[in-house]
Amino acid sequence: MFMKRIPTFPRRVICVLIGCMFLLAACTPFVHSPVDGQGTISIMGSLQTPSAVELVEARLIVTRGKHTFEETVPIHNDQFAATLNIPIGTWDLTVLLIDEEGIVRFQNSNQSIEVQPHKPSTIELSMGPADCLVTIEIQLENYAFKKVTNRARVFFDDTMYELIREDFTEPLVGEFKISPGSYDFKVELYTESFRIGDRIAPGIWELLEIPIAQELHLTWNPLTEIIKVTGTVHIPASAPTNVTVQQTLSRITISWEPPQDPYVTGYFVFVQTNPLERFKLINPTPVTEPTLTHFIEELELEASISEVRYTVAAVSSNGNVGFRSEEIVLQLETVPK
Repeated sequence: MFMKRIPTFPRRVICVLIGCMFLLAACTPFVHSPVDGQGTISIMGSLQTPSAVELVEARLIVTRGKHTFEETVPIHNDQFAATLNIPIGTWDLTVLLIDEEGIVRFQNSNQSIEVQPHKPSTIELSMGPADCLVTIEIQLENYAFKKVTNRARVFFDDTMYELIREDFTEPLVGEFKISPGSYDFKVELYTESFRIGDRIAPGIWELLEIPIAQELHLTWNPLTEIIKVTGTVHIPASAPTNVTVQQTLSRITISWEPPQDPYVTGYFVFVQTNPLERFKLINPTPVTEPTLTHFIEELELEASISEVRYTVAAVSSNGNVGFRSEEIVLQLETVPK
């Protein structure tokens, strides 16, 4: 299982009103030795708002790249103090306030500090409830695409995490450290990559409350709906029978017997005037009676044409054209001018 956090936009600031307090830290850096480049930073803090739980120690973490300096000091009467000897330069300071059970109850947002020789400074840290360890299990047991769903994107507001599993038999689970508060939350599901064409479920935005707690376990199920599918089988209508063609001077009448089909609503009549060409439809609109009359001039025959062929097909109420009847050949009679 692989998990990657991708910040897509700057994270929105969450204001936590319950249990929030402020820490005033007086930082007094000075040069310890002009040779080794070390500076001493003194941190003294006091809690301006009493905590609902008893806090016993403060953990001070100063980091820069791969380098970390850490000091743990006791909290007495809502106050603590510590002195760290660290190299001069810019560092990130994190302060964690821990209760008697070893649970981190409050922490500050990551803050940059500048350690300089002979230049005291005062830093105000805003302390809020500690991040909650959120475990999200994506439940795919009854999901139609469970065997091909190997990736997921999890969104907390504008912060996105990516989850990857190698095989569908593995669980799709992620762990995230999230600050308590209200979040717009959604999960997107993917198959073999995070390309848009491999996205199975785009996800819907939901409101998610992250409580002030040490851990939170959530089980997320893809949103599915039941689709009722009904169908009607339309069998092509049988071909009309006993087709007859009669010519009376320039009038040609085609007649037939209808098929025994209650869904038949009309008929198409086709004519072929040249065996090297396809049959052509005579009537674009189906006739409702089993007969059709047209004039020979409508066929625009060449002088060498002596016969034409006719066939008839029934049309069902759904618009489907049925089977055609057998071809009937009409030997053309000379029409007096």
